Amino acid sequence: MDFLNELSDEKAHIAQLLSKNFISATPLERLKRLPVYLKAITIRVTKMQENPLKDRAAQVELSQAMQVFANAGGELPLPSSSAENLVRARWLLEELRVSLFAQTLGTKDPVSLQRIKKALEG
Repeated sequence: MDFLNELSDEKAHIAQLLSKNFISATPLERLKRLPVYLKAITIRVTKMQENPLKDRAAQVELSQAMQVFANAGGELPLPSSSAENLVRARWLLEELRVSLFAQTLGTKDPVSLQRIKKALEG
């Protein structure tokens, strides 16, 4: 019962990743990373049971990044007409999830809340 919110969030996350027309809407370089993003979800669900406090701390950081993204006009799934800075930040959010919840998978790019903020600025 403790993890229902997180499981619901991850279900929504999968729906965002695999939204209608996701193949044509996803840049090729990110399409190649899709299995990593999905594997990160699996790892998170497994690890949240092992260390719920660590998962909650990581969720707080992710929530902050998602709020910064939303405040800049970002939404998921991201419309195809979105500005380049939103597109960059959107994929940095995926890499942040990997960094926070599945570090062993490695990230494509260096990522942090600060880098997401910087991407949204320009």
